[in-house]
Amino acid sequence: GAVNKRGHSASGGWFARRLVGAMAQELNPVLGNMANDPKATEDFSKDAEEVIARVDTMKQAGRVEEAVEEMVALEKKCRQACDGRSTSKLLCKICQTYFDVKDWSKLKEHIVLLSKKRGQLKRATTDMV
Repeated sequence: GAVNKRGHSASGGWFARRLVGAMAQELNPVLGNMANDPKATEDFSKDAEEVIARVDTMKQAGRVEEAVEEMVALEKKCRQACDGRSTSKLLCKICQTYFDVKDWSKLKEHIVLLSKKRGQLKRATTDMV
């Protein structure tokens, strides 16, 4: 392809990626999250919303550990399918759950644990922290 005076290809770059992302949103509203993330293989946004809704009632019933286990299981599926938005929401909700019940040791433990997961999406880790 064409090369500019700095030696960079004219076709690649952040502008082209933004343009493709915007086009993906316009062209395919059905795919939603998957149109924005080309690596996404499956969309878990509905599952994530359901689990997040259930977590609040579980937390009020005192079943915090059970709620977090459920979110961690779904987080793994989202992470392996490269569903960045759902993974990010789940990570934030896990941390928020421990923050709300003021379990600081578990909060710290999960931040470290979740950020070191193999193949964890950078965006999800950034949103969590």
